[in-house]
Amino acid sequence: MFLAAFALSSPPPGVSAGGAAVVTFYRAHSTTQHLSDACWMLGLALLVLFTGALRTRLRGVPAAEGLATNALAGAAITAAGGCVYFGCDFALAGMPASMAPAAAQAVNLLALQLVLPLGAGVLVLGIAAGLAILRSGLLPAWTGWTAIVLGFTGLAGPFALVAFGLWAAVVGILASRPQARVSSDAAPHQAQADA
Repeated sequence: MFLAAFALSSPPPGVSAGGAAVVTFYRAHSTTQHLSDACWMLGLALLVLFTGALRTRLRGVPAAEGLATNALAGAAITAAGGCVYFGCDFALAGMPASMAPAAAQAVNLLALQLVLPLGAGVLVLGIAAGLAILRSGLLPAWTGWTAIVLGFTGLAGPFALVAFGLWAAVVGILASRPQARVSSDAAPHQAQADA
């Protein structure tokens, strides 16, 4: 969904663009921008669902349980921040003809710069998911280290989401393998044997 959203979107006017240029752009691209923003929203919702499933897998290991919960909270913050970020673009695309140029210029600035909530969520999600994966041992260590590195890309906005979407696809495939299920089922039995 993130790749589709990225492909559908046209480069918006820059932060220094005047209101008239913003209105002209969104009149010409309102349909594709709406579709792109809807794909971003759907992708963000799927990221929360994916992280919930990952949390279910990882919380069976006591050392990873708290971090897996933090990762789910990070995904929720990412989704909320992303919906605000892309919601500004959605609002511009929804009414370019009726928006005053000064208002369009202000909302365009928000659509380009309101990335901090999204960045905070990506940071929490990446670090918490990465550490949970490393502590659990249920997935390859490189997937945990990759998540941690991606966590620091949050201020890149859409680029960070595309990278996280690709990471989630790879981790989802690895977590669904029979070996991953065996490791997951074996962890509680190993803990009982050690006790």
